[in-house]
Amino acid sequence: MLGVGGSVPVLVAGWGLTQLALNAYQAALTAVIPDRVPPSQRATVSGLAGLSQVLGTILGVGLTGLLPIMLARYALLGALLLLAMLGFVLTSRDPQAPTTPPAPLSLAGFLSPLRHRDFALAWLTRGLVTLGYALGTTYLLYFLRDRVGLKDPAAGVFQANLAAGGALLLTVLLGGVLSDRLGRRKVFVIGSTVVIAAGLLTLALLPTWPGTLAAAALMGAGFGVSLAVDVALITEVLPSAHDSARDLGVINVALTLPQTFAPALCALFVTSLEGGSGE
Repeated sequence: MLGVGGSVPVLVAGWGLTQLALNAYQAALTAVIPDRVPPSQRATVSGLAGLSQVLGTILGVGLTGLLPIMLARYALLGALLLLAMLGFVLTSRDPQAPTTPPAPLSLAGFLSPLRHRDFALAWLTRGLVTLGYALGTTYLLYFLRDRVGLKDPAAGVFQANLAAGGALLLTVLLGGVLSDRLGRRKVFVIGSTVVIAAGLLTLALLPTWPGTLAAAALMGAGFGVSLAVDVALITEVLPSAHDSARDLGVINVALTLPQTFAPALCALFVTSLEGGSGE
């Protein structure tokens, strides 16, 4: 639908279906960590999972950029996703299902983990960190074109993503390993948010190409540590071991919802600033 959609309603429907499927996919994969990984190794394994997301993003952008037809780009992404799914399903076995019947599905039951203080704070932290990162990257193309004045802003976005991805590759593994060895989580979460905030501040105060690269590297470095340690921290504050997949599905909302609303929030700020300046 995204490859052939020629209207906004079709694109909205296609993107909605994509998000619906990918969120279910992500929640199920994340639930594997507390099911099969001991607490002393969870930050390291979470770092590897975060590493795969970064490599997937870079690989997806690079491969689709080689194809001139939009339908072929989306078809390639769908094929890669299908192969990844088959690779996991064919090499991994689910544990034996419990004999007791599951509780009926309900919205109240789905949101019940948020009544637990530590879980709710972890949910809020992840949501705000993701929102901050998304706000710094959503309109980067237009920032480079209109504020920095790059002649090729699209190439600039790719290079900035490479800078962020390179920094993230270093910190997502290093942060996870150090967190497991030290047995500490919160100090790494706090440090990662400070680094991301420093990147956003650099982007605001130094609207130049070198400043953009530095900001991208800072945000990538901070987000890498957050990806690794945050998941490990969350698995240790789950309200119930029997409902870990459900609870991690709630946590996944804090990852996807800010990315959904970030463009609208950015547009609101941009419109307000343009209106205030009379442009």
